[in-house]
Amino acid sequence: MLNYDSVEEYIKKLKEIGWDLTPKTIILRGKELRVNLEDKIKEEFIINPKFAHKGLSVLSFRKDCVQHLGMYRILINLFSKASNGKFNPTKIRVLEDDYYFELEISFNLNNKNYYKELTFGEYFDDEFLDFINTCLKNINEPKQFIKLPENEEVINFVFVEREVYDKAVKEGLILNK
Repeated sequence: MLNYDSVEEYIKKLKEIGWDLTPKTIILRGKELRVNLEDKIKEEFIINPKFAHKGLSVLSFRKDCVQHLGMYRILINLFSKASNGKFNPTKIRVLEDDYYFELEISFNLNNKNYYKELTFGEYFDDEFLDFINTCLKNINEPKQFIKLPENEEVINFVFVEREVYDKAVKEGLILNK
């Protein structure tokens, strides 16, 4: 439950728990934008204070975007951009078998090769997100991509340390699923 009467109080608490609100490059509907997160939070707070946390999102897309062939390659690139260079894979290879709904993903990250087999369906698969976060952990990146509580059609992600995210949930800054 949101415990904040003003957006200023909300932003102040985010900073107190260690959330980095410096301007970020975010990916919104596939477009790369440089934004001031405080302004984005203010906009969301005005629309509905209960969902002000959507202003923290650095990446968002429709849940069903993976129905299109080639989308997982695009998602890898979107996660890379949303991480502001922290997750920067090269030699990306994605093989899709749309008959068996199987996917093979491989890439190089910091001179180490990564490989993952997935079964895909109509909607974004959390196993893909786990794979990205495992790769980040393996290169000692403290931040990870975390899905914000969902709405019906769009998935929003933040890129933050798990401890900071958990504090935000505990402090009522982000809805607990």
